[in-house]
Amino acid sequence: MAAAQVQAMVSMAEALHRIAAALEGQGDSEGGTPAGAFPARPSRTARQRAESPERHAPARPR
Repeated sequence: MAAAQVQAMVSMAEALHRIAAALEGQGDSEGGTPAGAFPARPSRTARQRAESPERHAPARPR
């Protein structure tokens, strides 16, 4: 079963790589904004982090 999961992950990685390559080629030909031109997500201030409780993913049932 682990081998099947690994193969599925490899297939997904290859598909994502093909998609990324296609998007890069599309951006070059259209003269759009480069990938790094979009603004970064603003970071939260220390006060915002202190005021909001940490949210963890729920535990998976076994």
